[in-house]
Amino acid sequence: MSVIDARIFNLNDICFIITIIECLILAFYRFFLDKSQGLQRFIFGAFLLAIVIEILTKLLIWNELVPISTGVRQYLLPYLFVIGHLTRGPLFLLYVYSITQTQYRIKISDSLHFIPMAVGLFIVFLNSATTQDLKMYSEVTLQKSYISTVMWYFVTTVSMGYALFSLFSVRRYYAQLKANYSTFSTVEINWLTIISFCFILCWSWSFIVVVVADLWGGIFADNIGKMYNYIIFFLINSLFIYSLFHSHKMLTCQPFIKKNNDKAIECEKIINKINKIIIEEKIHLEPNINIEEFSKKIAVSAKDVSYILNKKLNTSFFEFINYHRIEEAKSLLKDSTMKNKNILDILLMSGFNNKSSFHRFFNRLVGVSPSEYRKVNSDNDKHVGR
Repeated sequence: MSVIDARIFNLNDICFIITIIECLILAFYRFFLDKSQGLQRFIFGAFLLAIVIEILTKLLIWNELVPISTGVRQYLLPYLFVIGHLTRGPLFLLYVYSITQTQYRIKISDSLHFIPMAVGLFIVFLNSATTQDLKMYSEVTLQKSYISTVMWYFVTTVSMGYALFSLFSVRRYYAQLKANYSTFSTVEINWLTIISFCFILCWSWSFIVVVVADLWGGIFADNIGKMYNYIIFFLINSLFIYSLFHSHKMLTCQPFIKKNNDKAIECEKIINKINKIIIEEKIHLEPNINIEEFSKKIAVSAKDVSYILNKKLNTSFFEFINYHRIEEAKSLLKDSTMKNKNILDILLMSGFNNKSSFHRFFNRLVGVSPSEYRKVNSDNDKHVGR
């Protein structure tokens, strides 16, 4: 795919080398220096090493001026190529799991994610594939290499699939947060969503490179292939920033457990308990209330509360608590004795601790801003007084 420059390393290769060095430094930091994040640091370190192997094999495949032995270049690189390309997706998915699931542990079933790698290694072994076979066109005959075509389509398709599933897992995690917490920061979730989407873009771009090289080849394919290298360079830097500053702040959730037997839950009794604690104890005014604490106060399991809210009341814990907070805010905004309180005071008194969340919910549920709501009700009071 790449045209060999007269120099040993061109700009594209330098970008490769910087990314490799960066990944190795970050992997070393994760494995040996960072003791704060448990299992996720090892998974993230392994993911970085997979990226190193992926990039290093590309560098050595396309730049034949790099001095390595013929045996390593021709016979070892195809296996490393498969390992790097077909472990990056599964490891990224496991990393997402490790920072979003409570007390995540590697399970035997997780090994199934590495079946595509085993298939790829078997294809290389079965066909005695060499580095030359991994190039879309033979440099000697200028004919298509069909082993290469199969391998490149296979590794890029698998990677795209894992990136998509990672994004799906992040969105499912967001839904779980809404079912378990009344207040949570969306900054870390947004970061993880963006990074997952970027990996979809990155590995989809890699697939496009393969298609273009397969159909047309030439300089055009070479140029869009180089763009992939710059995308992965940017993405690795972004992922490191995220892991350093945001991943340790992620809240964790137990997976949803579906309930099929309505008779096992005394629905009306639980609903009455939920309403009672809202009306009498105003538990929704506690800024950091979550479903576990809520459930303990009414002596009902968190799973049963979640089930009732989702299946019987058609809402989530997040929506339920914040609905009642908005009702409290409306009451305070209409109260003439609260005229000296500004909007910030009202939102804090209503149980919110985030200004943007308060305004977003208020506008969505009421249809106007808090200030407009207060003004309208103040004007109505004046008319009634007359």
